[in-house]
Amino acid sequence: MKTRVYLAILGVLCLGLILMWLLRPKGQEDAATASAQDSDGQHSNMHGASANSISSPVARPIALSEPQTTAPKRITPEPSESSGAGFEAWKQKILRPIEFYGKVVDENEQPVEGASVSFSYNQFIPPERSFETNTVTDQNGLFSLSGVVGSTLGVHVEKAGYYSAKSVNQNHFDYMKHSGSAPFFPDSRYPVVFHLRKKGSGAELITSQHGMSPEIEISGLFDGSTVRVNFFNQTVGHEGQLELSSVKPRAGQQPTGWSFRMSIPDGGFVEQNDEFPFEAPESGYNPTLEFDFRAGTTNWTENLHKRYYIVFGQPPKYGRIDVETGIHRGVSLSYAINRDGSRNLEPK
Repeated sequence: MKTRVYLAILGVLCLGLILMWLLRPKGQEDAATASAQDSDGQHSNMHGASANSISSPVARPIALSEPQTTAPKRITPEPSESSGAGFEAWKQKILRPIEFYGKVVDENEQPVEGASVSFSYNQFIPPERSFETNTVTDQNGLFSLSGVVGSTLGVHVEKAGYYSAKSVNQNHFDYMKHSGSAPFFPDSRYPVVFHLRKKGSGAELITSQHGMSPEIEISGLFDGSTVRVNFFNQTVGHEGQLELSSVKPRAGQQPTGWSFRMSIPDGGFVEQNDEFPFEAPESGYNPTLEFDFRAGTTNWTENLHKRYYIVFGQPPKYGRIDVETGIHRGVSLSYAINRDGSRNLEPK
């Protein structure tokens, strides 16, 4: 009887142990298993490293984290205050407030009232744009511009009855900041001066214009022979006030040198580089001009372009002439003559 009781109690205990094993927390067993594996792995790796350090390189262990199957989301940083400040600084170099102060005077440095002034200013930042405005000069010849923004400014001045002195008038002003150069800074105390020249009454001039051509073209001057130009008839031949000759290499010859000669036997030449060649000098004329060019010398050139005041005849008549020639070309002449004996060469 007692034996049966003991066996029953033993059976109940076994059944309880089986139920406790089935109902145990699963994480604890996994952790225990992992701990045992890590311990075994560390021991194995240490042993393997010691064993293989001499014979061959050790293979690197696999990374602990597996590579992602999808690309990470790209995050665009928001503009920082420093980047915004940098853009504004750059923008201020490109787009600047434009102020301008100018004054218009004539050939006698007297103010010109009522001159038309055209402004054009540009913005070199997308979208690039150009703007235009205009004004007129006051009784003191003064004008100004303000209240606009841009990178560069163009200024053009004109008035009916006047010539614009293009050789001395500046018409472009840069307001941008460049490395190594300062932008234009306006100053109302020192306005930029623009020059105009008042047109005179002018004169009826005889010119080289014949037919559709404003010049006289002369060919065949190669061997030193001379030809003459008649200013009044616009002809080339054996008679005329201007004598020309030249020595040049023929086609196919080695160009080692060439020469050119001009002469006005009863007058002469005065070289001029005036923007407004409207008044011939009274004296100082040279009757003959000779040019000799040799290869290898400092004065060597293959082309010649000169402008002169001229005088000829009795009583004297004055004019101006533009001469172009070269080693491989003939002579081109354009001129204007006042037949009345006046030194006034301004056209009507």
